Amino acid sequence: MAKSNKTLQKIYDEMQEVLNEEGIPISIISKDKLKVCWGDYTKDGKFEIITRKDVNNFSLTFGSDFASFGKMSGDWREIQEIVDSCETIFDMIDEKIEKYKKEKDI
Repeated sequence: MAKSNKTLQKIYDEMQEVLNEEGIPISIISKDKLKVCWGDYTKDGKFEIITRKDVNNFSLTFGSDFASFGKMSGDWREIQEIVDSCETIFDMIDEKIEKYKKEKDI
């Protein structure tokens, strides 16, 4: 594994540990993909792969109680919370990568 890949995996592992501690049902696949558990957040919950493109293209239709995001659809509040969480995680990944680039030149 190349040095940059090892560094990226270290970043993902560190962030995943925090997500797990916080009970956030999102797994980091790569800097551009997340695996999200949604629905009732239990073993019966559904999983969806979310990309940065999905987050960037999301918009709510006002006046509706439902929203869709990727292949997910449901109550707009749950969907909006998932979108916000994914966006925050992608931003954190970017910040960590930039920090490592400055410190260790990956």
